This record gives sequence, structure tokens and C-alpha cells, in this order.
Amino acid sequence: MELPGSFHQGLSLKIFKDEAQPWESLARVYINQTIQVVETLIRDILQYATDNDKLLFERINAMFIAPFIEDKRKVLAEKVKEFVPLDNQHSFAIALEDDFEEKVKSRGFERVRTQVQLFKQIEAEAMSEGLSKALMDQHYAQAVANAHQGTIRGSEIPHVIENMVEYYEMTLNTFVTNIITLGVENQLMVKIPEVFTMDGIFGLDDQTVKWIGEEAIDTRQKRVTLHEELQQLKRGIDICERWQTGSTTDIPVRPNSNSTAEKKE
Repeated sequence: MELPGSFHQGLSLKIFKDEAQPWESLARVYINQTIQVVETLIRDILQYATDNDKLLFERINAMFIAPFIEDKRKVLAEKVKEFVPLDNQHSFAIALEDDFEEKVKSRGFERVRTQVQLFKQIEAEAMSEGLSKALMDQHYAQAVANAHQGTIRGSEIPHVIENMVEYYEMTLNTFVTNIITLGVENQLMVKIPEVFTMDGIFGLDDQTVKWIGEEAIDTRQKRVTLHEELQQLKRGIDICERWQTGSTTDIPVRPNSNSTAEKKE
């Protein structure tokens, strides 16, 4: 119930609730984008460390990186729910109440001063002593604003807007700080060094370690083929070196077709 000359605080909160509806979805977009950047960075570092070994990269990613990213995604999703200033969609947290009240008073003072400046421009209308003092004393100006003296008295809409705007700005600042500091920084960024550690490797069983470091079949085949080709090249070099030094012992000689024909005759 609202009495004449007063307004209900719930009206400011209702407006705030409508204006704050996008906060949660915007916070989730920011968090998801941050997680994507972090995941890309970690994968790029791993790709460099594994020297573009696709199989090793995929196995380390599956064993360490993917679980880490998924865990942090869930943790941050829950944190967003804690930070959103809409508890069960009907109650609100009041942060720094004294500061809030002071800022609302400051807005009231600025509104009164603006109105007084407008009165000064009207030569036909005399300005009261109370309105003159409002320019000099903030607390007096607030008293004038609350009492709605003279021409200032009117709609309660300015009071509703002043309360809502101050509450919105302060709560938004707290919300953004919580998302960045308590959410992204504390739950994600500082945890990045824990993705791939020696303790994590030592905690793996022998079978898992063997699975991670095992060669791919195509890699093994390429290695065997390269080894055989290398041995052939070494034998060719050895033959060339012995030929250059004049030692032709055991060097295979291709039979001459003419000499073979003479022997048959």
C-alpha cells in the first residue's frame, strides 16, 4: 500500500528485476568464451610439446585436458547461479546498504539543485529561502526532496528511478566483480597449471602410461620402412667407399654377356 507523498521500495526492485534479467545469460556467454580461449591455449601448448604427434596429443587431451575443461565448466555454471542477484526470482541482496543510501541521497540532491537552477531562470517566480539553501547544503536538499516542498512536490517517479538506478549500478558492479574474480580467476585461471603435472602422471597406472605413450600402427610401419631404407643407403655408401679405395673384394660384378657366350663355345 502506498500513501500520498510516499512510494513503495518494491516498485524500484520490480523495475530492477526486469532490467537484471539478462545478467545470467550474459555472464554465461562471457564464461563460455573464456573457457574456449583457455582450452585453445592449452591445446596449442600441448600440440607444440608433442611435436605434432596426433595420437599422443589426442590421448593426453582425452586423459587430462578434456576432463579439466568439463569440470571447470560445471563449477562455473554453478557459480553463476550464486552470483546472480535474483534469489528464487523474488528476493534481492542488498550490498553496501549505507553506501547505497548515501548515493541515493546524492541523486536527490542533484535533482533538487537542477530544479532550483531552472527556477532561477524564471524571473517572474520568486525562489524560496529553502530552495536557495538547497544549493549550499546537501542534507537540507535531501530534506527538501523528501518533503516535496513548493513546486518540487509532485510525482514519485524520480524517487523510484533514483533508487533503482543506484541499486542497479552497485549490484551490477558487485556481480561483474564476482564473476571475474571469484568465478573465472579463482575457479579457472589459477587452476590451469594443474592440468598436466608430474603428480598426475605418477598417479597413473602402468597400463594407462603405456596406452598414452604407445606408438600408432602407421607410425610404427613408417619407422620400420625408414629403418630398412636407411640400411640400404648405408650398404650403398659402403660399396662406393670401397670402390673408391680400390678394394673390390666381395663387390658383386655383373657378368659380361660376350664372355659368357665364348665359354659356351
